[in-house]
Amino acid sequence: MLLVLVILAALLVGGSVRRLDYGKVKSIDKADGVDTALTVLLMEYQVSGPVSIEVISGVRAEESQLKLWAKGRDGDVIVNPKEVVTYAKHATETAHGRGGAFDFAVLVNGVQCYGSDFRHLYMQAAVWFENRGCVVGIHWVDKFPPDGDMGHVELAHWKSLALRIA
Repeated sequence: MLLVLVILAALLVGGSVRRLDYGKVKSIDKADGVDTALTVLLMEYQVSGPVSIEVISGVRAEESQLKLWAKGRDGDVIVNPKEVVTYAKHATETAHGRGGAFDFAVLVNGVQCYGSDFRHLYMQAAVWFENRGCVVGIHWVDKFPPDGDMGHVELAHWKSLALRIA
């Protein structure tokens, strides 16, 4: 029943997530343009998510992806592996470029919190999204030590989505 209400709410706002910046999900408008399945999940999270989160980004443009890719690199060479935040140079190579992902930060008393001290809170959110079929970056510790990509959520089928970048 809850899922039916969430889907109806999504349809009433035309699939957009604007005007829902309250409760467990803050800055939800930053997820505009993501696939409808993620929009519905974020709306459901508003009701039943275990910890408060703030959406940091959704669909990512090429310029933004290139800036992220440059972190920890000198040209194409990795010079500081601890600063590397992505291995995808172009937005077309990412779930973000296809509207199949969003990034979030956990909120404690309304403040974004990062790092190992807050891993347990990220894990609660990750399990919630995993239980609904999403892939979460918190498990990518081998790629992004020591904590993985804690605030990343993507649809398992993102590669089949149409490109959403300009």
